[in-house]
This record gives sequence, structure tokens and C-alpha cells, in this order.
Amino acid sequence: MEKLNKKRILFSVTILFVAIFSRYMLAGDCDNVDCLYEMKIGLFEPLYKITTWLFFITLPLLLVSNTTFKKWLYYIATPIILFTTLVVSNVSIYAEGFVKLSRSDMAQLGMQFLAFVTLVFLLVQKYLKNK
Repeated sequence: MEKLNKKRILFSVTILFVAIFSRYMLAGDCDNVDCLYEMKIGLFEPLYKITTWLFFITLPLLLVSNTTFKKWLYYIATPIILFTTLVVSNVSIYAEGFVKLSRSDMAQLGMQFLAFVTLVFLLVQKYLKNK
């Protein structure tokens, strides 16, 4: 096991601070309905779900090598987070229709998919290292 990299720790702590900030903004009071739907439900709730999941996903990655972390960051996390952001931004704030998934539900599904892919990635990396 390599020495913990300061950049990875800073990456995880930054994600944690964004999660704390978005949770603080969710707890704030709004006087009008536009603030409630557009800011809280439309922006801060999905951001809170994404950053909370991402923080817990990055914790085991603090213990892997730098090359494994870079592979994960460039080839797995970046495309999945970008795709999740694209899907979340295209979901209506007012969940309507047959499925009725909100933006925060879609953000959580995207991060659950990232957690699963990360787990498979780490298992494959461990298998290749032992081989």
C-alpha cells in the first residue's frame, strides 16, 4: 500500500465540503415558491445526493495506488458523473408522467451506478495485480 496522496485527500475533503454546503443550503428558509423548486429541489438536493455518494465512493480509493486512482478518475468517474449531470439537468423539476423520478432520484441512481462500477473496477484491478 502506497503512502496516502495529498491530492486524493484534498479531492475527498473538497467533495465533503460541497456536500456540507449543499445540505446547509437545503436547510435554509425560502419565502417564495420559486426558491423552493428552482433552487432547493432543482439544484441543491441533487448536488447533495451526488456529493454524498461521491464522498463515500472515494474513501476506499484513498488506499489504492496513484495509477489506479487516475484510471478510475479519468476513465470511470468523469464519464459517469458527466452523464449523470446531463440526465439530471434534463429531468423536469416538476416530476410528471408515468415514472415520476425527480432530479434527486436520478442523481442517486447515477451515483449508485458509479459505486457499482467502482467496486467492479477495484476487484478487477486487484485480480490483475495478483495475476
